[in-house]
Formats: sequence, C-alpha cells, structure tokens
Amino acid sequence: MAPGRTDAVLQAASTHHGTVDVALRVESAPKRAAPGLDGGERWRLRGTTVASTTPPAGASGPPPSGYTRVPAQHVRAGVPVSVLVPGTAHSVRGYTVGAVITASMSVRPNDPGEATTFTLRATAAPVVREPPLWWLAWPAPVRADFADAASSTPGDGGALLPGLAIGDETNVGADLDDAMKVSALSHLTAVSGANCALVTGLVFLLARLAGLGRRGRILVAGVSLAAFVVLVGPGASVVRAAAMAAVVLVGLARGRVADGVPALALAVVVLLVRDPWLARDYGFALSVLATAGLLVLARPLAHALGRWLPRGVAFALAVPLAAQLACQPVLILLTPTLPLFGVLANAVAEPAAPVATVLGCVACLVLPWAPALGQVVVWLAWLPSALIAAVARFSADLPGAALPWPDGIVGVSLCALALVAVAVLAARARLPRVIVAAAAIGLVGGTTVYAGSVGGIGAGRSWARPADWVYAACDVGQGDAVLLRDSGHVGLIDVGRHPQPVTDCLDTLGIARLDWVLLTHFDIDHVGGADAVLGRTERAIVGEPDRPADHALLERLAAAGIAVDQGHAGTEGALGALRWRIVWPPPVGPGRPR
Repeated sequence: MAPGRTDAVLQAASTHHGTVDVALRVESAPKRAAPGLDGGERWRLRGTTVASTTPPAGASGPPPSGYTRVPAQHVRAGVPVSVLVPGTAHSVRGYTVGAVITASMSVRPNDPGEATTFTLRATAAPVVREPPLWWLAWPAPVRADFADAASSTPGDGGALLPGLAIGDETNVGADLDDAMKVSALSHLTAVSGANCALVTGLVFLLARLAGLGRRGRILVAGVSLAAFVVLVGPGASVVRAAAMAAVVLVGLARGRVADGVPALALAVVVLLVRDPWLARDYGFALSVLATAGLLVLARPLAHALGRWLPRGVAFALAVPLAAQLACQPVLILLTPTLPLFGVLANAVAEPAAPVATVLGCVACLVLPWAPALGQVVVWLAWLPSALIAAVARFSADLPGAALPWPDGIVGVSLCALALVAVAVLAARARLPRVIVAAAAIGLVGGTTVYAGSVGGIGAGRSWARPADWVYAACDVGQGDAVLLRDSGHVGLIDVGRHPQPVTDCLDTLGIARLDWVLLTHFDIDHVGGADAVLGRTERAIVGEPDRPADHALLERLAAAGIAVDQGHAGTEGALGALRWRIVWPPPVGPGRPR
C-alpha cells in the first residue's frame, strides 16, 4: 500500500478496536446507507483526513465500552477514508463538499485495492469545524431550498425530484430506491452524461439566441458546465460526463466536431491517469459503459429492430436496450438479477427525465430570488418525476420483475457472452456469416436453456412446497421473518431487515392478508422490513419501545391504520385452531425496571 494512503494511528486503532478523534475534509455528498442495528438512519460519505493540533470540537465524552481514544493531532493528513455518520436527511445537508467535519470515530481497514484505506464510523453526529471555500459553499443553500420545495409536493414524485434534477437522493426512501433498482431506473437519479449534455446544450442554444459568437458560446457553456458540476457534486459519473463534455467543447473551440467514441476514450484516459482508483468505482464504470453502449450499439440495434417495428418505436427501445446490455455485466456484480421489464420501463420513463431535469435546474435558479415562482416551477417538475416513480413502482411489482442470474465471475462471463452475441447480430452485415450464425445459435440456445432453468426451478419449488404448510421461514438474509398458518389464518413474527424480501415471500406464498404481525424487538434486522406489511394487516403486537426510532416505527404503523398492542408475558390468542402465548418479557411495572 502507498505510504501516503495509510496512517499508523488509524491502523493501530482498527487493530485494537479503538476510537479516534479525527478531522476530515468532505469529498462527496452523503448517500443513504443501511440503517444501524438501532434502526437509526446512517449516511456514507468520502473524505480525506486533515491535520489538527487540537481535539475536535464536539468529540468529547467517553468512548464506547471497550474502546480507547487517540487524539486527532496524531493522525496524518491526506489519508482517504469512507465515513458512516448518523443523522437525518435534513441534518446531513451541512456535510457539504469541502467542509471540514470532526467526530470521535471507530476504525475498520478496507480491503486492499479499494479507493479508501479505512472506513470510519461516527458514534455521534459530526460537527462542522470549517465551512467550504466560497466557490464550493454556494450550492448548499440552493440545494437545501430546492429539497425543501420538492418535499412540499406529495408522494414519490417529491422525494424523487431532487435526485432527477441535481442528484440529491437524501429524500428517497429504501422502498422507492428498491423499486428504482428492480425496474432498472436508478440511473436516472445518478447525474451523468444526459444531465451535463442537457445543461450544456441548453446554455449553448441560449447563448446563440443572445447573439454570442462561437467562442463566446463555448465559454458560457463551459462556465455553466463547471457550475453544474459544483452544484451536483463531483461524483464519478459526473466527473466522467464533465470531462467528455469538456473534450467536445475544446474540439468546437478549435473548429472541429469531436466524435463520441474518441471523446469518451480521451476523457477516460485522462481521468484514470489523474485518479487510477476510478477504475474500481462502480459509478464510473457504469457511466463509461452506458455511454459506450449508446455510441456503439444504439444505432445498429435501432436498425435491426426497425425491420419489425416503426422507426420511432425501434429507436425508443434501442437506446435503453443498448445502455442496459452494456452495463449488465457490471450490474451483475452488484445484484445478480436481470430486470425483465427494465427496457420497457426506461422507454416509458426516460422521456420524462429531461423535463424534470431542466425544470428542476430552472427552479434552483429561481427559488432564491422568487420563491413563489420557483415553487410553481417545482410543481411543474413534479409531474414528470411522479410519472417516473409510478413507472418504477408498477414495474417492480410485476411478477418476475427481477429474474435470478448466477453471481460472481460465472454470471459476469455469461452476461458478457450474451452482450457479444447481440453486438455481432446487430453488426451482422459487416461480419462473416459463420460468426453471425454462431452468435445466433449461441444466443437462442442460451436463452432457451435459461428460460427452461428459471421455469423448472420455479416449478420445482412450487411442487416441493406442501399445500398444507403450517410454518414457513422467509429468506430475508440476516434477521427473522417467520409465518404461521392454520385454517386460512396467517400470522407473521418479525419482518427482517428490508421490505422487499418479505414482500417477495408473502407474494410467493399467496398471502394477501395477515391476522397479525408480531415484532419481538426493535433491532433493525427484525423490524426494518415493516413497510412490507402496511396494507396487509390491521394488528401489530410489539415489544417495549425504548429509542426514538422505535416510537417513530409505531407511529408509522398507527398512521397506516394498524392497531398497535403491547406484548408481554401472558399475552395470548388464537390463530385458527392454533393457540399462542408470549412467555417473555414480563409486563412493565414496579418490579421490573424499564
């Protein structure tokens, strides 16, 4: 490992389970992470350590039991780290790019080859010690005003709008995020080439209408592109798109139109020379592959589909299909599934994305100066945003929305072979017939085997499941979700960590209604999937709530029309012919401390 990327104090703290009072400069916007065991929200960001001669403000107080504290002045500057911090969507807005934050954090080393050397976990919300420089500070109030305006609009459309316009996903809940991923629409909230192209092209057009010359138009477009990058944050996909746009603008300034593939190649080479760790960044890889797919595959696919479909329909399907095919081998590493309806969902939703992006950017410009007019623009942008969210929800709820696929190198290799076969068929006019025939046979044969395997596995599971089952354990990963059934009555004990596995389990078993849901305790791997039972039951039996997150969950259940009962030793009931009784904990009273 490069000496400048590690630190002896952080390494020792990770070995001896110590905490460190550390100051670091934020280099990425906070992204929602998996909740902690206490159910509280957590956020992930990236930064580099900053030299400090005094303990960080706000880092006082005893460390967790079994931990020791190391003062911040002994931690060297410039070490790249990932950070997990607690907080709410509102509180983490203060952790803007360029700000210096301080906190007491536990340390875990990352695997060799990762972009950051350590993962730091804050035990309390960090304190902002220094604001960012002025040219990095101006986006914070703009983003906050836009997020607040969008949050005043209803439903998923308001939560999704900041992500579509400026890449701010802090208001996107876990269930909506899952639906976007299952329907292959999550790329719409990752600001990349389409957003940069829209902003640059629109400014270029406005500058032309204003009568500026070629060099003036290029200068204004370049400045606007830089401002947009600062506004949305320097994510890997944003940096790739901005670099490629800069190559195109330089070509225009020299009187030459840059071709797409060379511009992409030059941008990738320059960025990787500057920061080789981008090669391991999924966002960067997916951005490059999606762009390459559009440049190389979209036209041949549109021509091939045009043999059977109208030209406009063929092009509308070819664009998302090209991007999906190019990205799928890498997506398999993230989630080993195939989005069956992803291309159709993109064909419906993608035309709405530019409208939401442009109107969202206009709202960002107008809100600070004319809040009322800006709110009107936000409502207009909400319409396409709500459409995209509705498409994501509908697609994700369809049967077979996420088909199983082998994971690891086997899955990636099979997916890459399928991509090569499609590319060969799309370019068959320029290739020998024997190669085209081999690709066609391989693709048809592979598709037939895959469809037979998926159907056979599904049928086998259905036939192997007894019709008169009484007890079923849902596969929710870490955590529990256990079903009991008798005479058509069904109860559920715990709901796992995430809603989707529980939803899939209930749908697979054909369970639309639950007599009750029992939550044994409030650890996240037992209650995190509670959204899966909203609308399926009218009664919840719960343990004793202790933390604010516990009470918030009970309020959410009550708001959904679910009667919440406190469960304790002696609570009993019937489920069909079955009888059940809780044996612990005892009722809260003078003899039992809370």
